[in-house]
Amino acid sequence: MKIDLHNHTNHSPCSDQTVKEMLDSAKTFGLDVVAITDHDSVSGIDEAIEYGKKIGIKIIPGLEITASSEFDVETIEPHTRVDILGYRIDWRSDLLKKFYDKLSIKKKEWTKQVVTYLNEKHFQIDFKSLDGYSELYVINRLIEKKYCKNRNEAKKITRSKDLLKKYPFIRPSLKESINIIKKIGGIPILAHAYRGPKRKAFSDQQVFDLIKVLKKYGLMGVETHHYFHIEERRYDKLLRICQKEKLIPTIGSDHHSNSNKYKGLTDNDKRISVFKTVNCDFNEILNLCLNPSNKG
Repeated sequence: MKIDLHNHTNHSPCSDQTVKEMLDSAKTFGLDVVAITDHDSVSGIDEAIEYGKKIGIKIIPGLEITASSEFDVETIEPHTRVDILGYRIDWRSDLLKKFYDKLSIKKKEWTKQVVTYLNEKHFQIDFKSLDGYSELYVINRLIEKKYCKNRNEAKKITRSKDLLKKYPFIRPSLKESINIIKKIGGIPILAHAYRGPKRKAFSDQQVFDLIKVLKKYGLMGVETHHYFHIEERRYDKLLRICQKEKLIPTIGSDHHSNSNKYKGLTDNDKRISVFKTVNCDFNEILNLCLNPSNKG
């Protein structure tokens, strides 16, 4: 059985590939099981399940929560982004809706503050004209206004040290993120454990400290096999941690594909290369995700 438990569609701000396009790519690649894990969104899951049945791919409903550390991991700076995957979730849960509704109120206020800050820096952006309230919508407006050519240029503006010092990103805490996943029946997994700020690698000690704290919060597994873990065979280090801490290993390409079949928009062969690193089975996570009667 060929599986990929980390995939994004255009229901995430990071991908422009439709659900159908993503699953067609997965079918071409020969996958049997696919988890849909869009960033802070479950709006593509119903379509994925329906289309998956048509083309013979089993869909695991999931999401990827963009969270932040606070002062809970001593070796990691507060406000450091940490992504938590959730598998086998009840994506229609009122609890999940309330979780994001509450977060969206805070994000709206943050976006307003950022726009005001940018206006003071002579970027003419009308808050009322935004289509939504997050960094993505500010970035889109900066590009539309031709202040920058692409997202990378825009992020240099929205993520300047001065701006983020005044207005840190609004993200749920690590504990909140794991709690909501568990409350809606899901399996919380640490995504790409070694990937730190600006895609630089955390140290072994930082990763170990992070996992220990997350386990106390209810973490059940670690994405051991990810393209970011190929260097220095980090997946082997993570497998040893999983064995020691009795956590579940998982695998994901972190798929963001567009025109290239099953290859990332920017990383191309890096994402697909994760499948060449497989040196264990993933029966435990599959059993939990595909057997509704098994609650773990």
